[in-house]
Amino acid sequence: MTVRNGTYRQSGNVQTYVSDNIALLGGTLNNQDALNIGGKSGNFSAGNSLNLAEGILTNRNLLTQVSGSVNVTAGSYDFGTLNKSNGVLNNAATLVITNFNQSNGTASNFGNLTIGSADLGGSLANIGPLS
Repeated sequence: MTVRNGTYRQSGNVQTYVSDNIALLGGTLNNQDALNIGGKSGNFSAGNSLNLAEGILTNRNLLTQVSGSVNVTAGSYDFGTLNKSNGVLNNAATLVITNFNQSNGTASNFGNLTIGSADLGGSLANIGPLS
């Protein structure tokens, strides 16, 4: 699923599963539920990846990643909580995570990454500014 302009509204009372990738390249992804990446769970999930490269993601309270990849390549995004049990997180833009819980997998920062509190397992590779 690709959002380039306009608005895609995910309804909170309908389970939405994207079998491969969600790409936000512009416009608005109006998600009523938290996002789950790497499998089919919860009311809004993608099987493989989330690519954020501009645009507005409305519900950023919780992002759960069990596998696959989350890629922030442009723009600025903030998440209340990122629960990451596996997979890859790549940041090449501006990313703020208030609570970052990573039990396994890898995180790489080439952009600007700010973490409020962290419980980090796995690995975190940092090239860019990290606070």
